[in-house]
Amino acid sequence: MSVTRPIPTAITEQVEEPAGQLPAALIVLVGRARELELVSQRLLAAPGRLLTLLGPPGVGKTQLSLAVAARAATLFRDGVWFVLLAQVDDAEL
Repeated sequence: MSVTRPIPTAITEQVEEPAGQLPAALIVLVGRARELELVSQRLLAAPGRLLTLLGPPGVGKTQLSLAVAARAATLFRDGVWFVLLAQVDDAEL
């Protein structure tokens, strides 16, 4: 005989505060734990602490990078900074 019981579930939404000089996260990363860990490790191993994320528009590169930056903020004496380069169209800059 099979017995069925309801399983209580809860969905919560959490708004994260910006870490240092970072904008607030607009979305919560779901299912990106592997990428978050990989990018975090590569950032800390990168010479000069510069890492470039490449991919087509809309795949979440900015949100992933903001999550990595927030995670690493306490590791740097001066914190981390977000610099928007989207409007830079002069190659000399």
